[in-house]
Amino acid sequence: MILKIFSFENDIDFSKNHINVLQIQNKKLFAKMLSSFNNMCKGLSVECDEVITLLEQDEIVDFTKNVLFVVDFLNFDFNQRRIQTVLYQYIDKIIKLEPEILSNINNLQDSIHIEFMSIMEEFPFEILCKKDISILDILKIYGVRIKANVDEKIIEKLFRIVELVQCLDLAKLIILVNVKQYLDSDEIVEFYKYCVYNNVKLLLLERGSEVSPLERERVLFVDENFDEFFIQ
Repeated sequence: MILKIFSFENDIDFSKNHINVLQIQNKKLFAKMLSSFNNMCKGLSVECDEVITLLEQDEIVDFTKNVLFVVDFLNFDFNQRRIQTVLYQYIDKIIKLEPEILSNINNLQDSIHIEFMSIMEEFPFEILCKKDISILDILKIYGVRIKANVDEKIIEKLFRIVELVQCLDLAKLIILVNVKQYLDSDEIVEFYKYCVYNNVKLLLLERGSEVSPLERERVLFVDENFDEFFIQ
């Protein structure tokens, strides 16, 4: 998988077992890239300052479906609509592959429907009641959600985001913004190892001056004069 940014000379390659970091020194360019990535992931590519393309085997990857862009990971919503939709579809698929579980659910639905109908017969007018309810509807009725953990540390939250992406096949690429402002080097390296072990592609978008790369890092650094070069 390769990320191409029109105004950049270098592409960002995700095919190796390293973590890519796009570190930009110029404040305006950083803001420009932040806005462009955000718009791409919202399907607003016509409003992007930069032309950005993600390719997998020479095929263009849809940002809206395959990239998880996280700016405010401190307040990351694990039950946002996109995640909840994928979670429900995942559970629905599992249940449909388990005939016994599916049969039990259908039997329970039949029993509930019979009880409702017996009550409705008491009315002098006809009342309609939906008999067949989909698994997705049942999950919504029961409010199935990912449990929040308010005491979670930042590094634990990041691990959980990766775990979510890996388990639900939620995205082909995670882009995190300014993570290095909140974690020390040991935590970052440990996080990198976890991403590589789970085969989750990660891009860190960072603002700052040139620094020595950490273990597993491949940094595309863009300086104040917009000159770019790799550090690894």
